Amino acid sequence: MDKLTLCVYPNKEISPIASNLTGLHNALMLDNDKRPFDVQVCESICAFLGRQAKPVCMVAHNGYEFDFKLLRTEFDRLGRSLPPDLLCCDSLLAFRELEGADWKAWKRPRRSYALQKMFVRTFGVKPRNVHGAESDVITLLKLVLNRGNAVCRWMDEHATRWTDVQQYYVPKKIEDKIHVEPSSNSPIV
Repeated sequence: MDKLTLCVYPNKEISPIASNLTGLHNALMLDNDKRPFDVQVCESICAFLGRQAKPVCMVAHNGYEFDFKLLRTEFDRLGRSLPPDLLCCDSLLAFRELEGADWKAWKRPRRSYALQKMFVRTFGVKPRNVHGAESDVITLLKLVLNRGNAVCRWMDEHATRWTDVQQYYVPKKIEDKIHVEPSSNSPIV
């Protein structure tokens, strides 16, 4: 019923491959005044989560390996945190386990658990706008709803606390003061 959609400038060059998949590129984001992840984004996310009925669980496909770690890193970099009672769950692990995927069984072909492949396998058609952030969420939601209570029960049993999520990398803290490399004409601020 509620949703929060924010576009954040990545502070680095978006690769041509990512641009082709998502339709986003640096010039487009700059032209539309998209700013990097900052304290305002942290506050918006916390305010959004604070309005939801408890318990709150963030779900991401491959979230333990990427999404949650990156979000944790960005919050830590800014000296902020999400609510300590927030839960996280990785839908990739849920679908693998619920479909009985045995990654050690080398004699049978591996089944793909990429969102779009699972969607085609489940519904017989491709999802719309593959690799768009919001459309990927809708694709995931449809897959979860299709499997009924089994996925929700699995997530209830396997969700982890936000406070247990590790950083993607060790971020450099944002300083209150800006340091400019000295040159003959520039003072240190």
